[in-house]
Amino acid sequence: MSRLSWSEMIGQYKDDADALQHARTKAEDTADWEILGSMFASTRTVLKELHKKMRFDWETLSESELQLLFGRQREVATLRQKYSYKDIAEALTLTVPAVYNIYRQAVQKIWKIREQRQQNTPIGLSPQQQKLYRLCYSELRTADEAAATLGTSIQVVHKQLRRIREKDKTMKFHSGAERVQKQN
Repeated sequence: MSRLSWSEMIGQYKDDADALQHARTKAEDTADWEILGSMFASTRTVLKELHKKMRFDWETLSESELQLLFGRQREVATLRQKYSYKDIAEALTLTVPAVYNIYRQAVQKIWKIREQRQQNTPIGLSPQQQKLYRLCYSELRTADEAAATLGTSIQVVHKQLRRIREKDKTMKFHSGAERVQKQN
């Protein structure tokens, strides 16, 4: 069994905290509500400690997570697995706050990619493109319906759909007719 990185553990605890919070909103019994609240609070406390470890301990990212990064972020994140922020700053002739910020941004990028993978959303989409993707590819809405839902023009929707398809050549746009056929 492979060891989880701090980043992967944070992801699992975050998922657990979200599930506990959701279960708590559905709890009908006061005792269940209290127990779930206590479990949620404990999970959040562990998450805070994991975040500290993520910032200040060594070997916080897995090899597969490092592969998601490019350029300076990958360089800093790779060095951070063995060296302090100060040592990295000296080696790269950067300031310590700059190294810290690059590392923090790298970790945020990894978490964003993880979230997009969980939602089966192509990586690299803007927040608006993610909403449009969910509407047109997951919910099989037409471009007109998506434009109305997002409060934007049909031209903007078509432009964004083209950009989404450019990022992932395997996608095909679903028309309303295809949606009706799938329902039958």
